[in-house]
Amino acid sequence: MATIVSQSISDVDMEILRYRIYDVNNEHNPADLWISGSLHGKINNAYKAMKNIWVPVLMDDANTSAISASKEEFVGQVTSHPYYQTRWHAEASSSLRSW
Repeated sequence: MATIVSQSISDVDMEILRYRIYDVNNEHNPADLWISGSLHGKINNAYKAMKNIWVPVLMDDANTSAISASKEEFVGQVTSHPYYQTRWHAEASSSLRSW
């Protein structure tokens, strides 16, 4: 399953973006390429952070016999771990603790 992300940009804002962003294949909407690149960059950044944090956690977990080298399987191992929290849940629980 894939998640579709959509955002509207006003005509004025698109003109501003077209002033600074270039896509040889899309004169009228160069922001599409830029957004795609930004999103892939953020995903790669988050995946590296996930690996840096979770490989040691999984290695120290007696219930983990192997850590997958497959991106999909590794993310599955992490997200099914009892200590796993999304950023939203981590922020929500930390704000509740400050009460």
